[in-house]
Amino acid sequence: GDKIYGSSAASGLLYFRCALRFSSRRLRTHKLIIIRLHHIPAAADERFRRWLAGGNHARMTYLERHAALRCRPQNVLEEAATVISIAFRFQKPHRASLPVAAYALGRNYHNALKSRLKPIVSLLETSGHKARITVDSAPVAERFWAVKCGIASYGMNGMVLVPGCGPYCFLCEILTSCDLTGLKPWFAAKQEELPVCRGCGRCVAACPAGALKADGALDARRCLSYLSIEEKGEVTPPPGVRFPILGCDRCLAVCPLPIDEEVPVIADFRPREELMNLSAGQILNMTDAELEAFTAGTALRRPGKDALRRNARLNLDAK
Repeated sequence: GDKIYGSSAASGLLYFRCALRFSSRRLRTHKLIIIRLHHIPAAADERFRRWLAGGNHARMTYLERHAALRCRPQNVLEEAATVISIAFRFQKPHRASLPVAAYALGRNYHNALKSRLKPIVSLLETSGHKARITVDSAPVAERFWAVKCGIASYGMNGMVLVPGCGPYCFLCEILTSCDLTGLKPWFAAKQEELPVCRGCGRCVAACPAGALKADGALDARRCLSYLSIEEKGEVTPPPGVRFPILGCDRCLAVCPLPIDEEVPVIADFRPREELMNLSAGQILNMTDAELEAFTAGTALRRPGKDALRRNARLNLDAK
């Protein structure tokens, strides 16, 4: 259990340190740090359960069903000892008022990140260890672990803030049974000072439906991102607001924290022109087969054809 590719745990960790450094550079991760796993603190769990009790999760009932699982990462991967917390930047659009949120302008991030992180998982598994990638797809408290690892801080917009990215980043984790804590939390390209939310309230003020609260809590029942992506039934948009085709970036776009354009954006996440220029009319004029082909490999698949067309109709109604 202690050996990786050497005669001792120490030599194994040295090997893995070199291999992980190489993998991270090749995979163009922005931040990657390793820490020992432990249970989510009771206070953090209580905050989450109060949020659920208030109905803020809307119809995302899986959050309630899996609430107990997220407290203990070993519920997600048996024998998990270490979490590798990773951040990838996605691009802040240079154009305002796009009908599709910035995160969805490239390839579906679930698929892109899982395929990108497979070499690290393979390295662990061939060493005889268990490993699992989680990308917003398992009951893992991603923001908690990113902050705990030291790659991010909390923002008033409910997002985490990563150096050079602000809120424009994807988080993912690798849980593993391999105890890598001997590597210490050193592994990041640079250990800049973490960005600190200025508490300016711009994100709260920019939310057109009042979904964001000053303490960073989100009421999904009011959130345009939730309504346009997760809600499958009828939707009543806030008065005077053009409903999006998918997602909402208002609370990200107004954040005054600087973006470092030198931080790489992997090819999968570069905005596609056809998505940046997508119109509601295009969606409504597509056949089922055309819509399936157009949304293949993108986050536009998430709502389903019916909800996507509903969004397009609501978008046109606001003209």
